[in-house]
Amino acid sequence: MKNSIEIYFDNEFIFPYMYLDDAKDILEKFEKSTLYFIMSTSKLKIIDYMFYNGKIIVHYENLVTKQINYIENILFFNFNIPYKYIEINISDPGSYIEYGLKDEGIEYLKLTNPTVLKDYDFSKKIKISIYDLVMLNNSKKETIQFYEVLYIGKSIHITKRLSSHEHILKIYRDYNIEHNNLEIMVMVLHPTTKLFQDIEIADLFTTITLGNSKWEEKSFLSQKLSAQEMLDISEALMIRIFKPKYNISFNNDKENFTQKTYNVLFRKKINRIIISFNLFFQKYKEVISIKSKKFNTESKKGIIFTCSIDDLYENKKVRIQTEKLDDKMYKLLE
Repeated sequence: MKNSIEIYFDNEFIFPYMYLDDAKDILEKFEKSTLYFIMSTSKLKIIDYMFYNGKIIVHYENLVTKQINYIENILFFNFNIPYKYIEINISDPGSYIEYGLKDEGIEYLKLTNPTVLKDYDFSKKIKISIYDLVMLNNSKKETIQFYEVLYIGKSIHITKRLSSHEHILKIYRDYNIEHNNLEIMVMVLHPTTKLFQDIEIADLFTTITLGNSKWEEKSFLSQKLSAQEMLDISEALMIRIFKPKYNISFNNDKENFTQKTYNVLFRKKINRIIISFNLFFQKYKEVISIKSKKFNTESKKGIIFTCSIDDLYENKKVRIQTEKLDDKMYKLLE
């Protein structure tokens, strides 16, 4: 009987690094076990906005392509109010819009729709980034967003890690100085695992594969694989796959199996490790296309990476098989 461990990610989130403080509430869901990608993408800049036929239209520029685009049909509130009562400000670098109601707007609601005042705190302005605006605007159609991965890491205290890690701070400084037409983005992933067991039945000349996502609650393996061990392994293999230019550890084609990160797999009788990497954000119908000099996901919605533990044990060059999932597989899930 052979044991295979599949790592997959049951929660994922992307945001601009410059909005780390605003993302802290969401990042709390990823504390204790987080794999993160530091990436770059084309920087977008809000140029202006206008009211036209009762709609708000936002114009923005892609600073890499120099192309001007627009966003329309923006709904700031889920209640009707004349736009003359809405206050809108564009941030100095043009990275977000801040909006709220003018005093006259609050007085208008007191007369026309007073129940709304109980549901909203109009004393605070609402801030929304250009990237969120674009994503929301495109949510009814399938789009692709392109990224270059610069660094891959892990953390059990993700907010603190992102705000203080010297590699991340260096990347942010470097790109602000040398590539100010690019935006530094963060993708955070929460890993979980599933055990597969191949059982050969000699009389039938066949192999049955059994899967269990609750394997850690049972005694399938000689010892349980801890969340920290799985986080270490997923980080090491993802770095091996993409080879980001700011990573140093795990960036060689050949690793010594005595290394603690991989050795734990052999000790716990795991024969193969699989990483299922979903790249399709269903809610916004956005495909996340990630590339490095070593590997490119090529706009696929999902990829499966497979690595034999025997190769690691025999100190061979690590061979990672890649299977890019066909888009038809995702059609079945719709």
